[in-house]
Amino acid sequence: MPSTISQIVRAYRAEQALTLREMANVLRDQLRETRFANLSAQAIGLWEKGTNPSPIFLLRVSRTYDDWRRDLATDCLAAMEPDLYEPTGAIGQEILGAMAYRSVANN
Repeated sequence: MPSTISQIVRAYRAEQALTLREMANVLRDQLRETRFANLSAQAIGLWEKGTNPSPIFLLRVSRTYDDWRRDLATDCLAAMEPDLYEPTGAIGQEILGAMAYRSVANN
């Protein structure tokens, strides 16, 4: 079963109809003067395969953008640290809500 982060990243990329390269470009659009200016398509691909993005990167994205990119970042943070963050996007609420339901049902 794919990780929660990979499900969230794939769902947002599908919703926006972006290639891996396009997604990397739109995520780093306003981050050119930061250490995240070199975000690559390969990094997005790794996230989709289960490698977690940097929490610092996600925080930066969540504070830089006021659109679906903020929701993507916050939803990923909520998946990584559910005690600290709540999903803000419909995608994260759906995926994380389903995970929480499965967790409760299994206990």
